[in-house]
Amino acid sequence: MTPETTSAGAPNRRQRAAALQWVQTQFIPEIAVLLFLPLMTAQVPELGPLLVLAQFALMALLIATRPVQALSALTHWWPLLALPIIAVASSAWSDLPAESARYSFQFFFTCFTGVLLATLVSASRFLQMSFLGMLVFCAISILSHRTGPSFHGEVLIGFTGSKNQMGLAGFMLLMSAMAAGLDNKIHARIRLLAIPAIPIALYVLASTDTATAVLIAAAAAPLLLTLHVSERFHPATRVALMLGVLLVLSPLTLVWNDAVDWLTDTVFNSMGKDATLTGRTYLWERAQELIDRRPIEGHGYQAFWVGESADTIGILRWAGLADGRTFNFHNTYLQVAVDTGYLGLGALVATLIAIGLGGFRQFVLGPTAATSYFFLNFMVLIMISFTEVILLPFLPRTMLLFVCGVYAWKGAVAPRAAPAQDSWRRRHSWT
Repeated sequence: MTPETTSAGAPNRRQRAAALQWVQTQFIPEIAVLLFLPLMTAQVPELGPLLVLAQFALMALLIATRPVQALSALTHWWPLLALPIIAVASSAWSDLPAESARYSFQFFFTCFTGVLLATLVSASRFLQMSFLGMLVFCAISILSHRTGPSFHGEVLIGFTGSKNQMGLAGFMLLMSAMAAGLDNKIHARIRLLAIPAIPIALYVLASTDTATAVLIAAAAAPLLLTLHVSERFHPATRVALMLGVLLVLSPLTLVWNDAVDWLTDTVFNSMGKDATLTGRTYLWERAQELIDRRPIEGHGYQAFWVGESADTIGILRWAGLADGRTFNFHNTYLQVAVDTGYLGLGALVATLIAIGLGGFRQFVLGPTAATSYFFLNFMVLIMISFTEVILLPFLPRTMLLFVCGVYAWKGAVAPRAAPAQDSWRRRHSWT
């Protein structure tokens, strides 16, 4: 080998090594999105600590490789994180300070994970990776044949631990598959996977016997298609169409009571529910009593359920449980008010209003398949927030709420790479 070729080959080897190193770190955020949703959705008691450690390791890797972006996400989006910040602060006045500090840190971690991922990954890429993650998760859950009890017998629960969570996993797969199939920013080969993914999602929904997941899927799927069609219209036309829909639906208010009676009969009788929403009304009454005792600051994050007060023991005995760490009041707003009082409840309501306004603004001015998907997910979270708690540590819908918040106001925000990296990404991009 001549000296010329040796000297010419050395830079090439260095360039290839640099390119390989860049590739290894460039897609870390996408890989994190791919893994975070399945890791948070999985609820396997024997693997619980390992699942949590895996999430901490992923976040540590993200921060280590992108410290400036992580700090920027915290300083720029801190208003969106107002509620988890208050939850952490509640440790100062909590009935159980150490326990509140522990669980509020986990809650803040979950919320900040959503914010950081959304600032590092564009909306289309987040949609693509979450779709792939949920597809794999639902497929292995079906193959596991793990079942649990239901009103109609044993049903599929997979690796979620309950039929309700498995049903919501099926819903997430259905919506992400439809949105990915409609998003022309996603590679055609990935979009083709939506064809087998939709039947898998429908199978999960049918196999879990979950009324909530089935009802929201029946409403959300056609709405997603409607939002996609509206992308072709002028902003003024989208507003006019929305007002027209409201005008057309307004006569339904005249038969509202009949509609409520029909829905009540369907849910309570046909789906095996009872008029107390499986005891939720009792829990809500007890929650209101606790709020009245400490209305401003609350009892401290999660202090009530991990404590041993007479009220806690009484509710757990009523529910037939020995441990309150996995139980809640089945209402997001009551749960937040018990933990952090009206201080935290005000922050939550302000956050939801801000996300809703941002999502609506985005829908009017320039919707895409990905942003419509996140806006629709936000609306679904609002729907279930009255009968479920959507804000808990290591819960996928908690992370997703804050992802929706970032995309509602910023859209695709993947950081700009160097020119050479941009060229490499254009040649090898997945989307």
